[in-house]
Amino acid sequence: MQITKLAEQGIVNSKTATSYAPGEKITRGDFAMFLVRTLGLTSAGGDNFDDVDPDAEYAQALAIGKASGILNGVGDNKFNPEAFISRQDLMTIIARGMKL
Repeated sequence: MQITKLAEQGIVNSKTATSYAPGEKITRGDFAMFLVRTLGLTSAGGDNFDDVDPDAEYAQALAIGKASGILNGVGDNKFNPEAFISRQDLMTIIARGMKL
């Protein structure tokens, strides 16, 4: 199963030890984290968005995405990571990632 392979590679995470919850909406932070992991992007990090908790699971991935130029945020150096991502934003971020 593809989800199992993605989980084994550390790209996605599950809701619990036994469920993935594919029907749930995804947050901006989680989507960006999954994309950065999928693309294999790494960097020393750098500045993050002001509204990203440094202890959040997605914090390092968002800093990498920002440094690489695929994440621009929502303005005023904010990313709104806990909001659900829109299809428009999802596709915009994917398009930037595909250019790398």
